[in-house]
Amino acid sequence: VEPAAPTPKNGPLGSSQDPAVVETMFATAQYLSTAPAGGITLAAFRSLPPIAVLSGEREFDLSKRELEECWEYGSNGASIVDRAGFERVWDEVCE
Repeated sequence: VEPAAPTPKNGPLGSSQDPAVVETMFATAQYLSTAPAGGITLAAFRSLPPIAVLSGEREFDLSKRELEECWEYGSNGASIVDRAGFERVWDEVCE
């Protein structure tokens, strides 16, 4: 009998809280960002596929204002975030 695959502390494998998913989204946002030294901008964060799919004008969508509020809280008011700031913003959106 083979052992079961480990489950990340923060959530099931492949979920938005899986550390591997968060790291992949961070790397993607770095690629999309124009910020120096690997920082992430709101524009790059907004361009991530999961965020773009959740965003919209319908009642159940993530509105532009809600996303900006998530960015504001998670970034502590910064216009560019590092890896830790990215994760805080990501967690705000997931809540």
